[in-house]
Amino acid sequence: MKYSVYTGSILQICLLATVCTSNSIANAQEAKGTPSASKVPGPVKPTETANIIVPKLRLRGAEPFHIGGSVPKDFHKIIFTFSNWDKFPAKWFEPVPDSTKLPPIPCRQLPTKTRVFLILRSEDGNLSRCTPMNAKEDFYFLLEKDKPIPEFVYVEVTDRTNGLKFKSNLVSPSSGVVK
Repeated sequence: MKYSVYTGSILQICLLATVCTSNSIANAQEAKGTPSASKVPGPVKPTETANIIVPKLRLRGAEPFHIGGSVPKDFHKIIFTFSNWDKFPAKWFEPVPDSTKLPPIPCRQLPTKTRVFLILRSEDGNLSRCTPMNAKEDFYFLLEKDKPIPEFVYVEVTDRTNGLKFKSNLVSPSSGVVK
């Protein structure tokens, strides 16, 4: 009888230890994050820009723009701003000391120490223009006059130091209507 009580107790202890061990392993994996396609860590380093920013794009206006030269061309100069400039981190507007260590500039322009770029895209993805982002300034993109203006566009704010991208709301470059 004594033997069966001890056997039962030892069996209960072993069972309890097994359950506790498997629970702690599961909890550790859950806390650590089991690798999955959606949770695989990327090249983004955690920085002050890891906060989610939703740029609020707004149309400021448009004006004709002419470029002379051997092949003169007429454009629509579409001027935008963000209505929430205060949400952007101040570090975004500081020059990057060693820009040679950054990924390539998304625009085909001269080398620059600008950290953040604005990429204009049409809603359907066919249009793409690029410009460096300057602190709290209006910015513009040139659209050829002889080509149709997209119905809606958005701006992708791209931080070259960590690869983060923030997509703005959709805005009509013709009327300023927000979608």
